[in-house]
Amino acid sequence: MRTTPSLPDAEAQLRRVREHIEELRRAGRTEDAAAVGFVRDLAEQVLAGPGQLRPRDLLTTGQAGLALGISDQTVRNWAAAGRLPAVKRGVRTMVPRQAVIEEIERSRVGPGEQPAPSAAEEAAQLAWRRELLATLPRDVTAQLDELHDKLEEGRELSARERAEMARLEREMTAAAARDLERIIRRRRPSAR
Repeated sequence: MRTTPSLPDAEAQLRRVREHIEELRRAGRTEDAAAVGFVRDLAEQVLAGPGQLRPRDLLTTGQAGLALGISDQTVRNWAAAGRLPAVKRGVRTMVPRQAVIEEIERSRVGPGEQPAPSAAEEAAQLAWRRELLATLPRDVTAQLDELHDKLEEGRELSARERAEMARLEREMTAAAARDLERIIRRRRPSAR
């Protein structure tokens, strides 16, 4: 016959379950993670005692912060800025549970995932790269290209060519740095 575990034992088991849920999410098994999370939530509610079986619709800033992995002050700041909806209950700021869930989903990024840039962002990035490349000294880039081609063909560079390549690369770096400074000065509002 199986006995009911003590509260500390149950809490330790629930911590292990949380770790397994994160492992499932990292492995891309989000449906499995959601199902195990549902069972974990039920277990936590049962452990909380009678009358607690239904999750509260509103969370304190501390509870919301714990779920989001941020401080309760950050939750209050986000609420004040409109990033999270919130309501006042007396002096307390309360956050709808669903808003916290949506924020978690919105901020979830899988391993190696990057949001795809829009067409306008790609075009702006390409234009910026072309502008930067156009400022590089053509004679230096031509000489570097010749040396790089020689290396790519599997031929060795002489000591003189290696020294020349290092000098040309320093010259390119300096030219790029000068142009970047010019771009920064151009985009920075003038101090008056």
